[in-house]
Amino acid sequence: MWIPTPFYERAPQYWLFLGLFLIVTGTYLGIETDRRLLYVGLGFGLACCAWSIRTYTQRSLRRERSSGAAGEATAVIDDSE
Repeated sequence: MWIPTPFYERAPQYWLFLGLFLIVTGTYLGIETDRRLLYVGLGFGLACCAWSIRTYTQRSLRRERSSGAAGEATAVIDDSE
Protein backbone atom coordinates (compact mmCIF):
# COMPACT_ATOMS: atom_id res chain seq x y z
CA MET A 1 0.00 0.00 0.00
CA TRP A 2 1.35 3.39 -0.97
CA ILE A 3 1.26 6.14 1.69
CA PRO A 4 1.77 9.77 0.60
CA THR A 5 5.15 11.14 1.64
CA PRO A 6 3.87 13.88 4.00
CA PHE A 7 1.92 11.31 6.04
CA TYR A 8 4.81 8.85 6.00
CA GLU A 9 7.31 11.47 7.16
CA ARG A 10 5.06 12.67 9.99
CA ALA A 11 4.11 9.22 11.34
CA PRO A 12 6.49 9.39 14.35
CA GLN A 13 4.92 12.69 15.39
CA TYR A 14 1.42 11.18 15.10
CA TRP A 15 2.43 8.26 17.34
CA LEU A 16 3.98 10.65 19.87
CA PHE A 17 0.85 12.81 19.91
CA LEU A 18 -1.36 9.73 20.37
CA GLY A 19 0.86 8.51 23.19
CA LEU A 20 0.78 11.83 25.01
CA PHE A 21 -2.98 12.04 24.50
CA LEU A 22 -3.47 8.57 25.99
CA ILE A 23 -1.23 9.38 28.96
CA VAL A 24 -3.09 12.61 29.74
CA THR A 25 -6.53 11.08 29.20
CA GLY A 26 -5.70 7.96 31.19
CA THR A 27 -4.31 10.01 34.05
CA TYR A 28 -7.33 12.29 34.17
CA LEU A 29 -9.89 9.49 33.93
CA GLY A 30 -7.88 7.27 36.26
CA ILE A 31 -7.93 9.88 38.98
CA GLU A 32 -11.58 10.83 38.43
CA THR A 33 -13.20 7.42 37.94
CA ASP A 34 -11.51 4.03 37.81
CA ARG A 35 -7.88 3.26 38.63
CA ARG A 36 -7.70 0.69 35.79
CA LEU A 37 -8.08 3.49 33.24
CA LEU A 38 -4.95 5.07 34.67
CA TYR A 39 -2.93 1.90 34.10
CA VAL A 40 -4.37 1.26 30.63
CA GLY A 41 -3.84 4.89 29.53
CA LEU A 42 -0.30 5.01 30.87
CA GLY A 43 0.58 1.61 29.43
CA PHE A 44 -0.69 2.24 25.93
CA GLY A 45 0.53 5.85 26.00
CA LEU A 46 4.07 4.85 26.90
CA ALA A 47 3.96 2.09 24.28
CA CYS A 48 2.94 4.61 21.61
CA CYS A 49 5.70 7.01 22.67
CA ALA A 50 8.26 4.19 22.58
CA TRP A 51 7.05 3.17 19.11
CA SER A 52 7.38 6.77 17.97
CA ILE A 53 10.99 6.95 19.15
CA ARG A 54 11.82 3.59 17.60
CA THR A 55 10.27 4.57 14.26
CA TYR A 56 12.12 7.88 14.21
CA THR A 57 15.50 6.34 15.02
CA GLN A 58 15.11 3.50 12.51
CA ARG A 59 14.20 5.92 9.73
CA SER A 60 17.07 8.26 10.55
CA LEU A 61 19.53 5.33 10.55
CA ARG A 62 18.15 4.14 7.23
CA ARG A 63 18.50 7.63 5.76
CA GLU A 64 22.10 7.87 6.94
CA ARG A 65 22.95 4.50 5.42
CA SER A 66 21.28 5.31 2.12
CA SER A 67 22.86 8.77 1.86
CA GLY A 68 26.25 7.35 2.84
CA ALA A 69 25.97 4.57 0.27
CA ALA A 70 24.98 7.07 -2.41
CA GLY A 71 27.96 9.27 -1.51
CA GLU A 72 30.33 6.32 -1.68
CA ALA A 73 28.91 5.25 -5.03
CA THR A 74 29.50 8.66 -6.54
CA ALA A 75 33.00 8.78 -5.06
CA VAL A 76 33.82 5.43 -6.66
CA ILE A 77 32.48 6.63 -10.01
CA ASP A 78 34.51 9.87 -9.71
CA ASP A 79 37.72 7.94 -8.89
CA SER A 80 37.41 5.58 -11.84
CA GLU A 81 37.15 8.40 -14.38
